[in-house]
Amino acid sequence: MIVSTMEIGGISIVIANGGNLKCSILLTQVYQLLFPAMPRGTNLTDYEKGQIDTLKTAGNSARAISKAIGRSPGTEKKNYKPNKKGKSSLRAIAKNPDFNVSKDTVSRVVKKKKTIVYKKRKVQPVMKNVHKEKRLKWAREHMSWKQEWHKVIFSDEKKFNLDGPDGWAYYWHDLRQDDQVSSKRQQGGGSLIVWGAFSWNGKTNLAFPIVLLTFWFSL
Repeated sequence: MIVSTMEIGGISIVIANGGNLKCSILLTQVYQLLFPAMPRGTNLTDYEKGQIDTLKTAGNSARAISKAIGRSPGTEKKNYKPNKKGKSSLRAIAKNPDFNVSKDTVSRVVKKKKTIVYKKRKVQPVMKNVHKEKRLKWAREHMSWKQEWHKVIFSDEKKFNLDGPDGWAYYWHDLRQDDQVSSKRQQGGGSLIVWGAFSWNGKTNLAFPIVLLTFWFSL
């Protein structure tokens, strides 16, 4: 086993995983491209962000990291936020002029990291709190309806993509971060829309409109 050390801000990082220091440094650089930082307020330097990435990966606490880089815990917390979505693919990283490595080499290095996995992005509707509040308000306003429902027709549509279903998106995920999600939108090109409606009296026949139609109305 090869044991290597690197020092950041007075803290020694020990690498003893059967690899070498060069591999560990490459992993840190790849991680920074896959999960770039989003500075807020006073910007941290690229050097400081690299220090934070390496120290976090080594399991150091926020207080220890702040002491090592010479920043207060509040500054480190406010100005360094992990991005929700990675900015680079492994192929793009391999093409980076700062890396003299192949895509396969980058892939092998990333796969050695136990906290990074290749997974499918979750799909969920575009549903914000304001939408939930409006739906709840509408339901409460119509709780007392009885015969009025005889005059109401509900309609909806379903979009079928011609180039594959929604959610065919995979990405490199850091297990220490929240999952990424794809917003499921019901419009766009290369798709077929099927429309239908129902009321107190039954269902309509299916229709295939060329525009999106979602509505409810009283007769």
